[in-house]
Amino acid sequence: MKINKTNISLDSEPYIIAELSGNHEGKIENFIKLVNVAKIAGANAIKLQTFKPEEITINSKKKYFIVKHKFEKWNDKTLFDLYNEAYTPWEWHKPLLQLAKKNKLDFIATPFHETAVDFLKNLKASCLKISSFEFNDHNLINYASKKKIPMILSSGMASKKEIETNFKILKKNLKKNFAFLKCSSSYPAIYNELNLKTINEMRKKLKCEIGFSDHTLDNVASIAAISQGASIIEKHICLNSKTGIDSNFSQTPEKFIKFVKDCKMSWRSLGKIKFGPTYSEKESYKNRRSLFAIKKIAVGEKFTYNNVASVRPANGLKPIYLRKLIGKKSKKKFSSGDPIKI
Repeated sequence: MKINKTNISLDSEPYIIAELSGNHEGKIENFIKLVNVAKIAGANAIKLQTFKPEEITINSKKKYFIVKHKFEKWNDKTLFDLYNEAYTPWEWHKPLLQLAKKNKLDFIATPFHETAVDFLKNLKASCLKISSFEFNDHNLINYASKKKIPMILSSGMASKKEIETNFKILKKNLKKNFAFLKCSSSYPAIYNELNLKTINEMRKKLKCEIGFSDHTLDNVASIAAISQGASIIEKHICLNSKTGIDSNFSQTPEKFIKFVKDCKMSWRSLGKIKFGPTYSEKESYKNRRSLFAIKKIAVGEKFTYNNVASVRPANGLKPIYLRKLIGKKSKKKFSSGDPIKI
């Protein structure tokens, strides 16, 4: 997969998306600060959510539309009121895109309706991201993918059949320029429900890039996801862990900076399949075991377990030759501490 000039694969550092979500608290200045945080941290992209509340739900106080959640900022609100608070004004998108571009960050956005898709197409967004809650809206996904913009789909709650259906749509319309994210749609996510082993399975079955949308509170899950084959990592960020609408599962600037560093170091630690000493181990290699004389050995004297031993360092013969050496006569004299070389 490729977003702008960045090739996304297991051969490259994970592509990290800083999800700004609705954590603006009504001020574009807060988003400007978060874009700068993403740049400082070393993320690859920022992401906004592009919607109008009336395009997601209806303004109703019936029980179906009342949110029940342990997070105080969500609990007992109507879906409409919650989305209205999280709403990012569309007129903010262009200046934020320009700021992202200035900071060499890709601009990704999640459209929740066809009108948002058209808006982002005209804005020249780098990539479209479909949320888990729209994963079953195959018409929206088909419409968006026909715009020929790279796409990423979060697959929280998705069945195998739903994934296969969307894969066929994306394959037809975008060829290879799309990816799926393993995701747990609980906020914050529960570790024993992440099922990160699914990442490798999805990669094998779909043969496309697979990533992880991380709604946990720390860095552990994303590090594990990278080890399972995640090439894209998405994480929510906020300025304050107590005030943003999605702050209960978002990272503050200090934590996000460490998060990005940990993800990249995790990927580097995977390395490649290799046996034998690495470059940095060459100095340590000399401290392996080898055969040394531990007593004086005269010319013609037999090597025995009493005068030869396998010890550190590695200046003598390899220990594997010890048994072959025992019982043979020495052709030269050795002092205690001399490496055995024949």
